[in-house]
Amino acid sequence: MRVSELDHHNQQQAIQIWQLFHSAYEIEAQVLSLENFPPLNRTILQIQDASTTFYGGWQDTELVAAMEIETLDDDHFHINSFGVSPDHFRKGFGSQLLNGLLDELVWQRISVATAVANIPALHLYKKHGFLPQKEWTTPDNIKLVTLYKDK
Repeated sequence: MRVSELDHHNQQQAIQIWQLFHSAYEIEAQVLSLENFPPLNRTILQIQDASTTFYGGWQDTELVAAMEIETLDDDHFHINSFGVSPDHFRKGFGSQLLNGLLDELVWQRISVATAVANIPALHLYKKHGFLPQKEWTTPDNIKLVTLYKDK
């Protein structure tokens, strides 16, 4: 898998990101038994206008994994969004993208929040050394956990 920064301001690239996230988040919404899952409400225009950075994992010419990173300060990044195409679940693409970014970025701390019930995501993050720090509940009544990885 090839990892590269994505040009989310480009409409075609934003559509690819949206399609991947949307298909992955539809599965997550089903796992969480949620009819209204906020990530599914995100539009292509919102992706294009984001001030964050997107990275993708490519299998040949197909975007199979994508991640959105927010810079909180010089050496602390937060993973805002992370998805793998459902056609490519359980093939290691999420790990490859995460490893690629951990190797490429200069960081001291990386954080991420995910649903407590999202067992595959929790497994992925814990496998890569992320440790749970706090649990909280969103206004939509979704129980989340924030995980951190320090260098």
